[in-house]
Amino acid sequence: MTLHEAIEQILLHEKEPLSYAEIASRVNEQRLYLKNDGSDVTANQIAARVKKYQDIFAIGLSGVALQDIGLRPFRDLSKKIYLLSHLSGLDSETSMQLNAIVLFYAYHVLESLPNVAGDFKMHLIDQFRRLEKTIQNRLDNFINITYKIEDRLREREAKEIYLSLSEFSYTNLSAQEFGEFFNDSVNEYTIKDRFRGSSHSSPKVLSYLMSTLFPINEGARLFDPFAGNAGLAHELLKRSSDLDLIVGDINESASVIGTLNILSSNDSKPFTYKIANAFEKWHHNVKADFFISAPPINMKIADYNFESWQLFHSFDYAINAVLLALYHTKSNGKIVLLVPESILFSRKKDAIGLREYLIQKNYLAGAILLPKDTLRPQSTASMALIAIDKSRSESNDELFICDSSNIRMENFRQESKKIAAAFSDQSLFVDGCKWISITELDSSSYEINIRHQLIDNYNGPEYSSLGTLATIKSGKYVSADNLNEVEGIPFIQIKNLNGDHGIYSLKESDVSDFISDTELISGKIEWIGTSSILISKVGENIKPTLFEGNWQALISSNIIGLVTNELIHPEYLITQLQSEYVELQFKAIRRYSGIPTFNLDELKKVRIRMLPIDEQLQYVASFYSQKIQKVEREAVKTGDDALYNLISRIKHEVNQPISSLGIDLKLLMSYLIEKSASNNPISIKDYAVEPLEGQSESDADLVRINNILNRMNNCVADAQHTLKKAEETLNLRSDTIKFEEFDLKQLFENTIVPLYANANCVFKIKGGSSIIKADAYQLKILFKNLFDNALKHGFTDDRSKNENIISIQFGKLIRQNMLEVTVMNNGKAFPKGFNKNAFETKGSTGSKDNGSGFGGYHIKRIIENHNGEFKITPIDELLHSDFKVQFNIYLPLSN
Repeated sequence: MTLHEAIEQILLHEKEPLSYAEIASRVNEQRLYLKNDGSDVTANQIAARVKKYQDIFAIGLSGVALQDIGLRPFRDLSKKIYLLSHLSGLDSETSMQLNAIVLFYAYHVLESLPNVAGDFKMHLIDQFRRLEKTIQNRLDNFINITYKIEDRLREREAKEIYLSLSEFSYTNLSAQEFGEFFNDSVNEYTIKDRFRGSSHSSPKVLSYLMSTLFPINEGARLFDPFAGNAGLAHELLKRSSDLDLIVGDINESASVIGTLNILSSNDSKPFTYKIANAFEKWHHNVKADFFISAPPINMKIADYNFESWQLFHSFDYAINAVLLALYHTKSNGKIVLLVPESILFSRKKDAIGLREYLIQKNYLAGAILLPKDTLRPQSTASMALIAIDKSRSESNDELFICDSSNIRMENFRQESKKIAAAFSDQSLFVDGCKWISITELDSSSYEINIRHQLIDNYNGPEYSSLGTLATIKSGKYVSADNLNEVEGIPFIQIKNLNGDHGIYSLKESDVSDFISDTELISGKIEWIGTSSILISKVGENIKPTLFEGNWQALISSNIIGLVTNELIHPEYLITQLQSEYVELQFKAIRRYSGIPTFNLDELKKVRIRMLPIDEQLQYVASFYSQKIQKVEREAVKTGDDALYNLISRIKHEVNQPISSLGIDLKLLMSYLIEKSASNNPISIKDYAVEPLEGQSESDADLVRINNILNRMNNCVADAQHTLKKAEETLNLRSDTIKFEEFDLKQLFENTIVPLYANANCVFKIKGGSSIIKADAYQLKILFKNLFDNALKHGFTDDRSKNENIISIQFGKLIRQNMLEVTVMNNGKAFPKGFNKNAFETKGSTGSKDNGSGFGGYHIKRIIENHNGEFKITPIDELLHSDFKVQFNIYLPLSN
């Protein structure tokens, strides 16, 4: 049996989509396919085989499924519409609407089209207008569904669509099968050659979970005023076809697509789709049995001041969505809402007020943290589901909590079934989920910290709160203008902290930045003194570092100082901060919004396992004696390694062209001496060495004079390129940095992107302007390295310029005062074995051709110079994305 036959057999048996990992596991368990070397089949091998046989397999966000032959004509038609929309220059919203209308028309309306000789666009629009009556009967207000298409579609592409519909035919496809395909087509998130639902769609696996948390009775009234493309409504209609469905959305295109989607799901049951602002246009109480919805996130909202649906005043979009749901549901109604995770723990007055209301009324039934990549690539926000049941009895004080944030979205489908089952049946045990009493929640803030609730509380007598063992000091923000590298008060930043396990002592000589004028620092100054421990407030690693010596310093706002008291030795505290049980507690208190962080109140509650004071140093000595020596040796070696790797690369990169140049010079010299001795003319077509008998023509051409000269010219160019990179490296020293304020987006548009005008790629830039204080020269080198890497190693396929895309997105992390720059390309993914640290120090990507190594080193150096952060998205998070390589660069915003 071949591997693709084994995959097909498994999917036939399961009768539902599976992830690559799930398929690989079943192949190995059932021994359906054996590799020559006897090793197990991997998820990546499954992915490669599935992509090769796309006539057999369909790849969706829910996983891999078998292609339905009856759907193939519709899939091909959808792909063609995508291509024609792109050629016509249609925006994504109009493209999605055109795709939906064409597919719906092809299945539900298509008859023999009249043969026409011209005016294809007019005739095509006339055909589409036959749908208007069908849609208008469902839409609450009139809309001309074709005006955007008529205005923007070109005649040439209209002709192609008209002719495609004239020739279109299909057989043996049920309404249910088409409805499922149509929903996938208009709500797909990231799959190549499909339309993207953007802010008007929810991932299918999420819609499934939301629709299965509560049992839905036949004839129940269901309300979703943020319905978008109606992917959630589609899932709900699969649970119960006899629903009194009332839906709406503010976006016209989404409303048209959503209406067609519901009609494709169930055209026999009346429903209402209203094009309206959910907060303004539903004047009457809908009195819904169920309010199940996925409101858009990060949206601005008008200043609604005590509308009829508001229990209290709020500017927050998500909080107002919850208040709206509470208003429009019956006294025994149920609510499932997608909300930002922060709504569960935010200390803002309106968020606390909402949680207090839900808990005091005993309405809140469940809260579920969703996978971190739930809404990617549209958003990186951490999301949660809240389940509200207004019919709960007063005696039922149980709250269901679940943390699936560390599960990949591709593996979430199976997990979502377990979560829904555990929510419905308290006797079921599911890892990462449990029921707690609402009396366990903090009655002052009603915070619902799910991660903290799911770990051990460490309440035994051997544990003490960190707040009772150390005084906690916050750092200060200091402008880069107020820093120098020569004299003043030492200023400690995250780059000075220890990122490894072991006890690392920070000395005054380790600090390279100094405050020029302390009078420019606002607020009270808290000095850090001897025997303090410094930890990072941001990121995944707290980097505990011992502050040692009789000197004073200030710490940055991203660092927290712990001044230990007489109950604990600083060295002992570091051993505990690096232990697994404390790392789990930090993971529980982190807030994920761009760069992870935590607040001081939560830090004080972290529990530390205590020993008697006279036993603590003995514990440190016995446990860390060997590790301390190892860390100290490696700390010295780290700087040398980076320099050694760099010099080795320079030597290798320059030696290669010079060696080649020497060989070719000898050949050329021998040729010239021979010609001079024989007094024969010189020709660039001559052979420097006469070909051997039987030698191939391609091999013989290598020693023609013109090819030798070309090689010599290329060798010189390669050596010059290497030396230029080496010069750039020298210019990246921290003492050469020149800070200035500028708009990074303008730097891209005016300076960096124009350098690639003739390159075989296109750039797509999204996001607003962002003023940063940085060295423009260094950032130019940083991003050029990323783009050059993509061109050299990523875009190696024989593709046109417009198919090779580099995407740049700008976003602000206001609380961290950082700019997030996301750089993606749709070229080849990093090879198996890719290691970020090796990339930054040696330039190694794990492939046979690692490049010169300067790129990774430059990136690391520049990020460090700017007190930023550099992240590479793991390959397995991009399996279902068009973009196979993604970098996230975080740079401080200018104040």
